[in-house]
Amino acid sequence: KAFKNVDVTNAKSIESYFVKNRKAETEYYDFSIRQELVEMLDIIKPDQYIGHLDALIELPSSILDFWTFEYALEDRLTKWNIYPEIKNWKKNNFEKIVRTRFFHYTQLDNYYIPSSIYKLAALCDVGETEIARIVISALPDNINDLSTSSLFRLLEITNIPLSVNQKVEFLRWLVSRWSEQIKPDFGDGAFGFE
Repeated sequence: KAFKNVDVTNAKSIESYFVKNRKAETEYYDFSIRQELVEMLDIIKPDQYIGHLDALIELPSSILDFWTFEYALEDRLTKWNIYPEIKNWKKNNFEKIVRTRFFHYTQLDNYYIPSSIYKLAALCDVGETEIARIVISALPDNINDLSTSSLFRLLEITNIPLSVNQKVEFLRWLVSRWSEQIKPDFGDGAFGFE
C-alpha cells in the first residue's frame, strides 16, 4: 500500500512521505502531490478527519502550495460536510487557514487572485464581515512581507465593514497621500540607465 507507514493525522509524517517520494527532477513543486492527496482520501477513516485537516493546515508551503492546498481542502470539506464536527472545524479554523496559507499566497503578487479568500470563506461557511475582521487582525503580523500591490488588493477586503461615508473618507485620505511629493532623498540614490 502506498501510504502504509503514513500517519494521516500528523503533518510531519505526511511531509516525510512527500519528501521521500518527491521526484528527483522536481525542484519546486511536485505535481504528483495533488494526486497523492486525492488517493490519500481512501485511507482516512471518519475518526481521523479532524486530525487530518489539522495536519493539512500544518504542512509547509514548500511541500503544499496554495492551489494544491485549496483543492485538497475543498475535496475533503465537500466530501465530509455531513459530519457535524467538520462543520465546527471549518468555522473554528478559517482564521488559522488565512494566517498560515492566505498571507503566504498573497506574497506571490503575479498569482494572487482576490477571489481566492472568498472561495476559502465559502468552503468554511464564513461571511464577508468575518473575512474582513480576520484579514485586518492578521495584517500587523504580515505587513512587512507584503508588497504594495498585495496591500492595494487587500483594500477590497479591509473596506468591507466600513460604511459608504467611511469609505469615501478613507479614499480622500488615501488619494491625498498618493499625491504628496516624494522627497528627493527618499530613495537609495539617483536612477539612471547605463
